Amino acid sequence: MEELALTHKLLVQTHRQHDVHLDNPSKIPINHVLHVLSALYHLGAPATVLQRWYDTYMEIGSGYGPPVPHLQSALGPVTESNFDQMLGKKGTWKAWTQFFDQKLDDEGTGILNRYLSEKSLLPSLIDDLFHGPIAIGLGLELGSKALISSGLSQLAMFHSRKRHTLPASRLDQMNSQPRTEKLSLRQIISSLREDSRVANTKAVGREAMHYLLSPTEDLFSKRETSPLASAILEHEALYVPDLSTDEARETACMQLLELTHSLFRASGCRDFVLLHTFTMAWSSRFIIKHLSVANATSYLRYFWAYVLLAYIARGKHDVTDGDTRIFSKDKQFVRQPSWWLIRQRAFGHNDEHTVKVVYVAWKMSELVSPLVEWRYRDTAQAVLDVVDPTTSKKQPGSVGDWVYPTMAPRQPKL
Repeated sequence: MEELALTHKLLVQTHRQHDVHLDNPSKIPINHVLHVLSALYHLGAPATVLQRWYDTYMEIGSGYGPPVPHLQSALGPVTESNFDQMLGKKGTWKAWTQFFDQKLDDEGTGILNRYLSEKSLLPSLIDDLFHGPIAIGLGLELGSKALISSGLSQLAMFHSRKRHTLPASRLDQMNSQPRTEKLSLRQIISSLREDSRVANTKAVGREAMHYLLSPTEDLFSKRETSPLASAILEHEALYVPDLSTDEARETACMQLLELTHSLFRASGCRDFVLLHTFTMAWSSRFIIKHLSVANATSYLRYFWAYVLLAYIARGKHDVTDGDTRIFSKDKQFVRQPSWWLIRQRAFGHNDEHTVKVVYVAWKMSELVSPLVEWRYRDTAQAVLDVVDPTTSKKQPGSVGDWVYPTMAPRQPKL
């Protein structure tokens, strides 16, 4: 198939030739190119759209200037013996991609169970706003080693040894008491909204945002002194159910997808942090299939903790707020465009985050009940309206009018 072959060609070409440079704001974030090519392919974009998006992005980028070529690490190659010492070192992108490229060639995707573990890269899921696991999941879905290697390399290069590590004593307690009943979205959110430890939305929101973005401080090590840390660590969502079957894993991921989608909608479909929790939840469906029961449980436990942290940081919106969008002033249901029209709009859109959300929303609409499919269609339509590419004077890249992270939480604009 022409589109699939072209997608893989462009993914490999970008992965092998260019440095990620996400730690340098003057350079284009290459990971976005990889993400969008995968999303566009799955949305059914023709080869001409794939090539045009790639050519335009690589030439102009997000206003950062053209991408830079791979830079050889001054620290030398990554090996098994120096793996821990190389974690978190800047300027090591090529060394990490070469290491994981070789591992994937030699051992396949089985390496995920080794590196996405409690003692390796798992606590780094939140680093760089979830971009590492997003790439890994998209790579598994597409069958792209380039995407998988890129995601693992991001986790490794942006790894922080002080990144929020769940306390061993707490893990032992949660492992001994797996949850047997499914929590409703309302239960999960209400318990946080009513928790007196995180009642001061403005002050706690600033604290949560600090730990969400801080690369060096471990929130969970402050369990005894921080009400925020204790509220998250003691939340019942972290008691992950038994994941010994594929069905159980799918159910757990679908619940995360439904929750992160509801939170994103409650922000008016504009919050940049909550957007990434939604797209990461989609990637997680593919990742945990490759993990042992213990590692899959830890993976989802970390993700739950980070989602709760993001929810507090962004203002603890009521999850029903987003559903007011689909009614007109006289309470009539607003007619929605077909998915075909939505996908066609996405093909011509300039914003890579918009394309990814449209893709995940479209795929979710195929998995949920027809009674709630409209919510995902409305989300796709909403993010396409965040900025109109036909009138925007901004260049291709991240051009949406997103609500970006700040130290103070913002209220939704519905």
